[in-house]
Order: sequence, then structure tokens, then C-alpha cells
Amino acid sequence: MRRGEFGELILHLLLRDFHNTIPLLSKIYFKDSFGATVHGFDAVHIEQNTKTLWLGESKLYKDGKAGIKALIQDIDEHFQSDYLNNEFLIVSKKLKHFDNIPEKDYWLNLMSKSTKLIDQLDSINIPLLCTFDSDLFTNHSDENNQAFINEYLAEMKELKQYFDDNNNHPLKTKLNIILVLFPVQNKVELVKGLHNKLSLLQKLGE
Repeated sequence: MRRGEFGELILHLLLRDFHNTIPLLSKIYFKDSFGATVHGFDAVHIEQNTKTLWLGESKLYKDGKAGIKALIQDIDEHFQSDYLNNEFLIVSKKLKHFDNIPEKDYWLNLMSKSTKLIDQLDSINIPLLCTFDSDLFTNHSDENNQAFINEYLAEMKELKQYFDDNNNHPLKTKLNIILVLFPVQNKVELVKGLHNKLSLLQKLGE
């Protein structure tokens, strides 16, 4: 229940379906042992038409503010020159083994150490996904009801304000952050259901 892979999967699907991105490299290539937790960005995607690199983070929490607080910590830790250069070096080394990546040289050049962080940020979008428990789906049975819509908007505005008030990154005006708030009825039940689905698919593949 504490693993974040399903949050990463939700982020992947949202980026693919709503922002027309494709993975530059899957995190599976960074695993060095079975079941090991992989550090680094939760999503490394590209959008070919706009030539943007999408570096995403995902949190799957019971409490929305706790998830947002964790995302802000990731931003503070990950968007600094040393961290980005180290991550880009690792990704670049992996990319060299793949020939089917569109315009591979362009992305390798973007991640080059010769590019200043402030210049790199112009070509980077930062989707932050927070999946969290919400009473909205317990208190209401009709998502088209105006009462539901009003409460939904109020909750999302409160969380967005919490993010804005607590994001103190020195380059925050230069970071192209896309905050995605994804309320669910019950995080634990969601993860259990996804585990069951995965187990069924694994059995079919045996």
C-alpha cells in the first residue's frame, strides 16, 4: 500500500491521453533488483510537436494536503542544477541503447550539461499529480449535481491555494508546473482493486 507505482501509472495515462506525450524512457530500465524502489522522476515523457520534456512527480495519499506537501518537497529537491544534471546523465546513458526514440539527438542535447538550468526550464513541463481521498464521492451520488460541483470546486481551489502558499522554490516563476488534483473515494480500495486487476493479468500471461 505504500508503493507509488500505481500513482505513477495514473500520471502516465493522464499525460498520454490529455497531453499527447510518449515516454522517453520507462522507469523499469532503472531497476537493478526485483522489487527495488527506483528513485528519480516518476515520469520522463516527451511531446514531439512542442519539443517539450515532461518531468513528472506523482503522490498517492489519503490526505490531499500531505500529498501536495510531498510534491513541493520533490520540487525543492529535484529542480536544482546538481540533481537535474545527475538525472539527465543517467537517462542519457540509457537512451544511447535505444534506436527507436524520435529525434533522439535533440533530447540528448537538451539534457547536456553544457545547457544552463535556467535555459533548460524553458523546454520542460512539470506535471505534479496528487491522488487523494475525498468525501465528495461519499457525500454525493450524482457528480452532475450543482451541490457536488460547488463542493468539488471549493476543495480544488483550497488545495491549489495551499500549493501556491507553500511552494517557495527560488525559481518558481520559471517552473512550468501543472498541478493535477485527482480525488478518489478511497485510496486504499483503489490500490487493492488495481492490485487485483494486475494479479489477474499476470495469471493470464502465465
